[in-house]
Amino acid sequence: MQVSVTIIARDAGDTLSDCLSGLSDLSDDIIVIIDDRTSDNTAAIAETFTPKIFRRKFIDFADQHNFADSQTGNDWILSLDADETVSKTGFPSLSRIGSPFGSRATFLSRYLAASFL
Repeated sequence: MQVSVTIIARDAGDTLSDCLSGLSDLSDDIIVIIDDRTSDNTAAIAETFTPKIFRRKFIDFADQHNFADSQTGNDWILSLDADETVSKTGFPSLSRIGSPFGSRATFLSRYLAASFL
């Protein structure tokens, strides 16, 4: 199963590195959407982990998530906040996820985290 990861970030310089570190073991398709009002080093941190970085005007979260989803290259999308991390112990569980709604689905990390318990 191929998983894309999307992250919406604004002024996340303090947390983004922890969020992104280790995700390369899960996905080679990591997309970071940076709010155009960001004033810290969020973009520089993101650039050390992925080339797929987009700075966009923030309209609302739905708009940012829809844009992020449109940039993905895989059927499955893991959407994270910039202050969230994915435990390596949860990676095997990701490969067992199935959906009765078809192969294109977005899972929020809080639901995934609950499934790993």
